[in-house]
Amino acid sequence: MEGKLIYEKNDETNRYKLKIYDPRNILLVGFLLDEIGDDPSFFIEWLKNSESELWPNSELVDCMKEGDLVELTPAYIIDNEKIYATGNFFQIPINLLANLVKRWAAVKALKPQYIKIVINNNETKVEDCDKMAM
Repeated sequence: MEGKLIYEKNDETNRYKLKIYDPRNILLVGFLLDEIGDDPSFFIEWLKNSESELWPNSELVDCMKEGDLVELTPAYIIDNEKIYATGNFFQIPINLLANLVKRWAAVKALKPQYIKIVINNNETKVEDCDKMAM
């Protein structure tokens, strides 16, 4: 799956807020990043080594490992048929998600004004940028 996210730093709080996302279902990646926080080490350890298929620390997003993919679905919707019928899910290879989470933490630590995340089928990019543009 493909998509883009752009975050803007609030200078008063020094926290990042998701400002732009496309398509709609990539918002699930944004929710997951918020839940992981500043230290992705526990999440990456789970991704690579845990026997558990379901990420245990999730309130907004259900994060499920299925083979070499991770599937994100909204935790607040219980009806799986509705989730798939509306396209309200996001699938990404485990290695791409691990790379994205590591890069997110590294770029976020630099405290740029904007952070842009681009996910394509075979790669992820997380970069600081000086303006909010897709």
